[in-house]
Amino acid sequence: MPTEAELYDQVVGILAKTVGLTTDEITKDKLLKDDLGIDSLSMLEILAVTEDEFKMRIPDEDAAELTDVRSVVAYLTARLATPESADVTSTPATSA
Repeated sequence: MPTEAELYDQVVGILAKTVGLTTDEITKDKLLKDDLGIDSLSMLEILAVTEDEFKMRIPDEDAAELTDVRSVVAYLTARLATPESADVTSTPATSA
């Protein structure tokens, strides 16, 4: 599992590439919408890239809580600490 610092670097890289900023312009306290100018379309792209890179699905209700860089890193740290919750290939158990 990547360290929090490694996750931060990956998240900053995704954000920088998606919104056209330099990595120096992105810090943990930056608000995605207000400080980095991420609109809903850009957020969808960021979520898609993040899901692909980290091999997980991010539910809409979780995505709505991702408001700043710190919350994205914290979310990924928690999800990756529980591998079964991150696995996009797992299917829910069905009751008989």
